[in-house]
Amino acid sequence: MNLAELGKSSAQYAKQAYMAETKAGKTTWLVASLLGALPGQTESVVSTPADLHILGFDEGFGDGLGEFIVSVCKKDPKLLGVTVHPLAEARRRSGAAEEWDYGFFSAISDAVKKINAATSVAHKAGRVSAVVVSSLTGMNEGLQTGLSGPPSAAKKGGMDKAKWPELERQIIALRNQLHMDQHHVFWECHILKGEKQEGNTSVQTEEVDAGSGKGGKHFGANVEFIFRLRREMAKYEGTAVDKCFVDTKPSMGSFATGRKATLLADRETNLVEILKKLGKATHGKAL
Repeated sequence: MNLAELGKSSAQYAKQAYMAETKAGKTTWLVASLLGALPGQTESVVSTPADLHILGFDEGFGDGLGEFIVSVCKKDPKLLGVTVHPLAEARRRSGAAEEWDYGFFSAISDAVKKINAATSVAHKAGRVSAVVVSSLTGMNEGLQTGLSGPPSAAKKGGMDKAKWPELERQIIALRNQLHMDQHHVFWECHILKGEKQEGNTSVQTEEVDAGSGKGGKHFGANVEFIFRLRREMAKYEGTAVDKCFVDTKPSMGSFATGRKATLLADRETNLVEILKKLGKATHGKAL
């Protein structure tokens, strides 16, 4: 393999992370965009609604999503045939009874195996599939509580040192299982706001919550891009849909954009167009 061939080895499918403040509408925007349901979209990314998979870890990850697509975006209810893998309850149970609990990890791994089997069939049939992970933050939380177990006065502190490398291995293992070159993967992560003192001045800070431990800290090195989704205080003309745009070159400390970021405008509004500019697979027509 040479450099001309190297970029083509996994170029068909995206592996991207989208960050935004809590409850900014990451899942709603990603799912609607992948279905081609937002105002101004004339094409979808996925070939059928069922080819879009949602791994849902967060509380209420899908609340109101169906109503948004049908009632607000005025789309056919057939678009609601998205394949959903709800894991919020498994996350809540993780580590509730004992430490070193691998139940949540196993539940995610089983769901990913089902996704990979389905997208393999779709890929061989010439269809385009995508996976939305809602969210990396919620996934990491469940994995961490599974290892740490229930709070206990006897522990008098956080996790013991042996568990942090295991948390890193779990995050890496699940990411590797999901990053198959047969479907797009879109990870959601949150932005944590805080402040720090610089001399006599209090400075507002923003930090990407990509997970605790080393598995989270170097997560950005194993996706092609980390974009920031920004919601505007305006609506598309003649609709009740809030405008959003993708900040393709966010400044968030050590998290940088990929080498192909120059192919994108600083502000992008259509996920289909983002993928096309990057040479990724799309359905090429409306659902």
